[in-house]
Amino acid sequence: MKFILMLLAVFLPTILGNCRTCRCSIKTESAILTKSAGLTSWNKNICSSGRKTFFGKLLGYISCEKAGRDCPGHCQGAAGVREHQLDQMCQNLGVVVNPGQGMELFYHSQVDCGARSEKHSAMGSQLCCVDIGGRWIGYTQGC
Repeated sequence: MKFILMLLAVFLPTILGNCRTCRCSIKTESAILTKSAGLTSWNKNICSSGRKTFFGKLLGYISCEKAGRDCPGHCQGAAGVREHQLDQMCQNLGVVVNPGQGMELFYHSQVDCGARSEKHSAMGSQLCCVDIGGRWIGYTQGC
């Protein structure tokens, strides 16, 4: 038992220090240009340079630059999952957007350590919003 506690005391700071926070959001083009908040956002921890073994994760290290290169891929993968939040995105946007005039959506990524990692890419979909009696409905199909 003492041996396990000693191992935890030695390796716990290393394990906790192996992660970088990747901040992801879905934004409109105007939000990117004005550096304003996104329509929705989330964080993803990138840890240990992607090593697959237990000891690789335990002793591994991820640099700020590596996290900056990996962050956009993590955001892109999770951006599709966030599309279920379309109603909330429209509420945050607060503007009716008619079909044919859809707002182009971009996923935006940035690593906290500041590795020149602020990147954005088009998601390939547009957002349309309708306000029906104070309830916002967002959709991308047929927009």
